[in-house]
Amino acid sequence: MTTDVDNSASANVDVNKLQAALFAVHDQLQSKFNATTDPDMSEAILTEMQEVMHRIVLLQRQIFVGQSSKLSNLADQVDGVNQTLQQSLQTINQITDLVKAVANFLTLVDKAIDFAKTL
Repeated sequence: MTTDVDNSASANVDVNKLQAALFAVHDQLQSKFNATTDPDMSEAILTEMQEVMHRIVLLQRQIFVGQSSKLSNLADQVDGVNQTLQQSLQTINQITDLVKAVANFLTLVDKAIDFAKTL
């Protein structure tokens, strides 16, 4: 379905920022998946990719929520954790380390999503 209405001006910039962080993590996990030959690690990576994609879908439903300084603060925190996560994903070779790193990131993302739902 196409429309002539441009909603980009009313989209919440912090939700966009959160989505961008999630897409970046998903892309990095995809790269790690493509590079691994370990079936167990591949399965763990796919599971984490599904978890990240689930949050992307949740945020798509919140794209037009109102602005909030608390949401902006949470988005900034996610951005900082995202940078750390992306660096560590390059060197993680243990499944438990991968799951813990992504879970810590997603915990903060979940807080931001939950708050966005209240706006």
